[in-house]
Amino acid sequence: QLLLAERRATLGTLAGGVGHELRNIAQIQLVAVDELAAAVERGGDVLPLVKRVLPNLERVCEHITAHGQRLLQLARPGPDRVAPIDLHAIVDDVITMLKGAGKLRRHNLVLALATDALQVTVNRTRIEQILVNLIVNAVDAIGETPGRITVTVVPHPDGKRVVCSVADTGPGIPAELIEQIFEPFFTTKSPEQGTGLGLPVAREIVQAYGGNLVVTSEIGRGTTFTFDLPR
Repeated sequence: QLLLAERRATLGTLAGGVGHELRNIAQIQLVAVDELAAAVERGGDVLPLVKRVLPNLERVCEHITAHGQRLLQLARPGPDRVAPIDLHAIVDDVITMLKGAGKLRRHNLVLALATDALQVTVNRTRIEQILVNLIVNAVDAIGETPGRITVTVVPHPDGKRVVCSVADTGPGIPAELIEQIFEPFFTTKSPEQGTGLGLPVAREIVQAYGGNLVVTSEIGRGTTFTFDLPR
């Protein structure tokens, strides 16, 4: 039930970003269709143009289908399907969606990603859910003053796991609240901003993969959330 409640809370944020992406994709598709229509109107041999444009249209359709499937997976409960996937790709997609939703416009985003691809065996939607929550929390923590958010992805020293962290330059979390932030429904945000479910659900997801979600924070310096996933 916690997972379902948080999926619904997160859906609005993701939907804004996905909507932006779908609009961009639709514009690409419209350009290709207009080009084909103009060629047909002019007459002559349009086969070379069709051969050039069709693969692009096919990729656009695949992209639209993938975005729709992600929203459906987030909106409804069901068994998790896991598969190997590059964690860098998940990070890139989440950041693209959040930028599309206007969540990152005030702050400097720094990506510190390992040079080589780092595959993890997970349910993609669940990891997107974790990253959305952590990055949006970082944005909210910093507030209106421009700050920095750093997303890091590196291999674990044991070689069997991948470590991801989201750090912000916000005001930090008081020591007496550090453990409370992982309790369901605990939040320092207004009811309009937070449900108090994001962090406990994120930790629950990570622990289901045999990892953990931990936090370090320093007043006046910022906060870092770190989690690990199986390769």
